[in-house]
Amino acid sequence: MGGIERHIEIVCAAQRAIGLDARVLLIDDHAENTWPAGLSARDLPHAFAGGAGRLAHALRNRNPGLVHTHGYKAGVLGRIICCVSRIPVVSAFHAGEIGAFPVSLYQRIDILTSRLAPKIAVSAQIAARLPKPVYLVENFAPAPVGDLAAPLPGVIAFVGRLSIEKGPDLFCELAAQAPRDEHQWVMYGDGPMRHELENKYYNYVTFRGLVTDMDSQWADIGLLVMTSRAEGLPYAALEALSHGVPLLAHGVGGLPDLLAGEPEWILAQSDLMQAQAQIKQ
Repeated sequence: MGGIERHIEIVCAAQRAIGLDARVLLIDDHAENTWPAGLSARDLPHAFAGGAGRLAHALRNRNPGLVHTHGYKAGVLGRIICCVSRIPVVSAFHAGEIGAFPVSLYQRIDILTSRLAPKIAVSAQIAARLPKPVYLVENFAPAPVGDLAAPLPGVIAFVGRLSIEKGPDLFCELAAQAPRDEHQWVMYGDGPMRHELENKYYNYVTFRGLVTDMDSQWADIGLLVMTSRAEGLPYAALEALSHGVPLLAHGVGGLPDLLAGEPEWILAQSDLMQAQAQIKQ
């Protein structure tokens, strides 16, 4: 589960709410992925193409009025197949970071082939990397039902993938510097850095692992800290603010625009002590 998955859920649900027959088509079924079960729980129809080789057959068989691709693999394959099959297609670009090789190569191919279809970017920084024209449609989050979170309970949270571009190590370093017993520092998420961070910072941070439904967690969180080294416009930030949870973030991607009225909540990326001072305030 990540920002792209949340984007697809929210857009699909919004389209169905106004009467459009929106459906999610996944290229393949990865048995360990819990997201399809989440789609079922939200009554969002979904299906599996059966692999990249069968994607063309699945799209031609369904003959949709519009295909909306998300992610570099779906983008490259979907645009080529739809152009050949004369199916209207549009691609959304979400990633704020350029991955390490070979992901960087796939992303480059994704950008080069993006000329085959209209393009949507979720932040101005992402739009600047794409061939023109490109439409800027910022991420959005639905308003929660029920009361907003109480102001500043004791949990300071990180919500996201535990990988280098998201800066979970910087969050853990903040936690290690913080006065003990004043706050509980909690990480929601999983990823390649979890084992290393958990071994090093288990005395300072509680690791909750992957949480597929954050809606029930926001009431317990008093502050979301996003120490990302690169971003688009992350859903965790939008969901936190929509639940009344304040956000302290590095000024990357679309986060400065999101917090334009609250510049004191933008972290200097190189100054963790400054960040600690802001958190204590």
